[in-house]
Amino acid sequence: MSRDTVTTAKRPQAIVAPFNTGKVDVTEIFGAFAELDALSEELVQSELGAWLGPVPNLDAMDNRERRAQGLPLRPLRLTAVSVATDADVLDLGPIAEEQLRLAGKSWDGQDLAPEDRLDGELEGSFAGTLERRVLADADAKRNTPLFDVLLFADDAGIVFEAGTTRQVALIAYRKVEMKDGRTRRAIEDAIGVPAVPSSVAPPAAASAPSMPALVVGEKSAEKNALRKAPAVKKVSAKKSALKKAPAVKKAAAPKAPKVKAASKKAPSAATKAKGSAEKASPKAPKSKAAGAKPKKKATSRAG
Repeated sequence: MSRDTVTTAKRPQAIVAPFNTGKVDVTEIFGAFAELDALSEELVQSELGAWLGPVPNLDAMDNRERRAQGLPLRPLRLTAVSVATDADVLDLGPIAEEQLRLAGKSWDGQDLAPEDRLDGELEGSFAGTLERRVLADADAKRNTPLFDVLLFADDAGIVFEAGTTRQVALIAYRKVEMKDGRTRRAIEDAIGVPAVPSSVAPPAAASAPSMPALVVGEKSAEKNALRKAPAVKKVSAKKSALKKAPAVKKAAAPKAPKVKAASKKAPSAATKAKGSAEKASPKAPKSKAAGAKPKKKATSRAG
């Protein structure tokens, strides 16, 4: 049965039926595509959905899958994750300083030190025009830096691979000179957007998630310090109390025997007093014996 005799509802299946045999040439394939394009999209999807499978979501495809399918890569979108200007670039470390030195050398051929490139009194100075942007993929889950861009002299610049001194492009009149058109367009779009330096943006820094984390860390450090301080004082107080307690006991120990000895001596003195009183009491009978003189009178009377 030819494709011309089938109903419109079954026409999509009749068009692709020869593909199952594997004996079709390029002309027949393109002819089948032209016939399918002439039909409604809903009809083709309903009749060939099970045969073709689900329609791929091109927006959800990453570049690796796009390459495997022979599809063009998705447009690259870059965003600035860090911006520094003029002398602040010197605080970014030796890599940034070397990038500045190479940028100046590419500009006028003079191999000047990074500090000299920012000296406004020297010829070829970038003072007041230097800007360093770190660009990352805006669609990636992580802001992994891809390029370090140094802009200077109003409309010139140089592009390095992020974190290195490997030059990947030059910039003249705000136009990027490189072979990769996809990356070139992305860098031009990124540097065309005004960027606020990271070091001089207090409102943005205050609203950024990193600043509250630092404040919380400082508060927790203060709380930990306050918690630890009394503990140290208590331990020292206990140690000092333990050191002082024996001294008090030693001082009181020798005094106690003296008091007890004194109390013991006091009874001995009283005992001596009582003994003397007792010794004195036996003398009373002697006085009575001496008073028994009437007996002598009796003898005298007898005589």
